[in-house]
Amino acid sequence: VNRMAGVDERRVQYFRTIKAKGLTGDLRALMGSWIYPLAGELEPRPDGNYFLRFLHHLCREAQGQFVEWTQPFRNDSVEILMLIHSRLEHLPEAVVWSRLGIVSNQVVSSLALLETSLDAPDDRQVPMRFEIANLIDCFTSALSAPASPETLACSAFSEAADRKSVV
Repeated sequence: VNRMAGVDERRVQYFRTIKAKGLTGDLRALMGSWIYPLAGELEPRPDGNYFLRFLHHLCREAQGQFVEWTQPFRNDSVEILMLIHSRLEHLPEAVVWSRLGIVSNQVVSSLALLETSLDAPDDRQVPMRFEIANLIDCFTSALSAPASPETLACSAFSEAADRKSVV
């Protein structure tokens, strides 16, 4: 079973819904269209839930790549990523792409941690829906937060190095 195909299909449906509601300029809604479909893997399965932990393992092995998006891109997934990127115009390119990579990995890591809690559902004190919504809030804020002067100085150096390597 290709679980990412199911995630991608849910992502397409979620994204079409936010498009229909005119929310493509809302970073929180865009992050929801990225995260909620993947969080759908937290639905309990008779044979257990291990997929998100597997993805987390892949993220560690890929050393920071966008592992969750390594399948062939569908136009909707690319559009979501580019819309998220466009909501971060106040940040230098190096900061935007660094944060997208960090958040991509942290999303998978956080959802994998929530997946482990399914092994002992009687111990859950907080509803899963709350946990997921709160994660989306955290990641939306992390992406859009202003960059510190230190980060800006480092990103200027990084972008200058990138331009130099292209020449």
